[in-house]
Amino acid sequence: MAHARDPSSPAAPITWAEYIQLPDDDRRELIDGVLVDPDDPWMKPDDPPWLHPWAVGEILLALKLWARAHGGVVMPWGHPVPAPDGRRLVPDVQLVRQPSCVRSGDGPTDLVVEVISPVSGRRDRVTKFNGYAAIGVAEYWLVDPQARLLERFVLDGEHYRLAARLADDARFEPESFPGLSIPLATLWTLPPDPTDRRDSSNG
Repeated sequence: MAHARDPSSPAAPITWAEYIQLPDDDRRELIDGVLVDPDDPWMKPDDPPWLHPWAVGEILLALKLWARAHGGVVMPWGHPVPAPDGRRLVPDVQLVRQPSCVRSGDGPTDLVVEVISPVSGRRDRVTKFNGYAAIGVAEYWLVDPQARLLERFVLDGEHYRLAARLADDARFEPESFPGLSIPLATLWTLPPDPTDRRDSSNG
């Protein structure tokens, strides 16, 4: 009797049907039929451990508030972007304007956001950059907390075109999301402690 292949084995290619049979706590992505371990954003000891998750959280919050007013579904890391079999990429944040596409799992995904960690730069800028373009994701935002930089790419034919490059304390207001305004400083700066606010008001 034939036995199903173990998708956790190194043999390739892995199919989507095998990929979805993996345990829920398996964090690997499926890229061109190969299971790839996600980069750990806390591998570099000199970097603040809060920087990557804080930036992800701020972007997620801003997009969720925008979607509540304008429509759409925003999801954090863990939900793969629908794509042809053999490629399943999992962004830090994604937005789908049509909720029915999320329910059906057929896409399209309108926006993906990747926050670069100290060890994920090449994957985010090359592998995922080309992968998201190949499957037709309309916009790709790359956020680099270390460089205090946000780059917005829009799909132009089959390739991405750089539409905006903002740094430091600039305000990000993409025209494809009317009403959205993200002060970039909030992505790489923690707020003061409540005690600090009280002390300054008393002074």
